[in-house]
Amino acid sequence: MHCDSKTSRWNKSWALLAICLILLGFGSPQSHAADAAAPLDLSNYQGKIVWLDFWASWCVPCRRSFPWLNTVLAQYEDAGFVVVGVNLDKDAELVREFLKETPADFPIIYDPEGKLAKQFGVVGMPSSFIIGRDGQIITEHVGFKRHLIAEYETSISEALAK
Repeated sequence: MHCDSKTSRWNKSWALLAICLILLGFGSPQSHAADAAAPLDLSNYQGKIVWLDFWASWCVPCRRSFPWLNTVLAQYEDAGFVVVGVNLDKDAELVREFLKETPADFPIIYDPEGKLAKQFGVVGMPSSFIIGRDGQIITEHVGFKRHLIAEYETSISEALAK
């Protein structure tokens, strides 16, 4: 098989991301608003547009972003869009309280040591990365501002159109 084919590159990108997550300890059961024991299986996201959202319980803009993330997930899910949250809190109780007050309709990965955040170069909360169907980062956003929602949604629409 020729390594530079589009499918091969796509599979390699997703495989590398999956391996990194497993090595970092993210292959274990993850929290989800609907089912706290639902495991995260990245192979389910192949061929989809992923909004990878790094957040923490103390982050006020994160609280504002979750309702919007739930809305855009519902709006674009049938088109191949998914949201995956990555929480950076060290105290799991703070995460549970946050999710009780501000539910997530998407899976949550716990990164209390910040390993995945460091790998992605996260500099602020929330930090979001749109990952294309090929497993490559298309764009990133630091922070969440309501007046930029149209810009965020344009990024999603453009990614889905590719």
